[in-house]
Amino acid sequence: MLEDPSGAHAPAALELLQAVLGEFGAPSSGAAGGLLPWSMHARARAFFQEHYLLEVFTIGLQHLERLAAPASTSAPPWPPLLCRSLTLCTT
Repeated sequence: MLEDPSGAHAPAALELLQAVLGEFGAPSSGAAGGLLPWSMHARARAFFQEHYLLEVFTIGLQHLERLAAPASTSAPPWPPLLCRSLTLCTT
């Protein structure tokens, strides 16, 4: 979705990655997303961190690098999809 030249699906893809990172972020209370027991969520979180976290950050960085060329050659205001992608990559 991020590699589509039109950028039409980039915001949705980045929102999905952001949601996954949020799900496996810091715990909020005794139960985590989906009301899973904390012990189950902790195991899933550790697995995600070990196997996928670096890949998610790499995807975000690669997308920012792709966006850097058009953003640096044209002055704002940038197209809404580009702005949305940049915002999602930095949050």
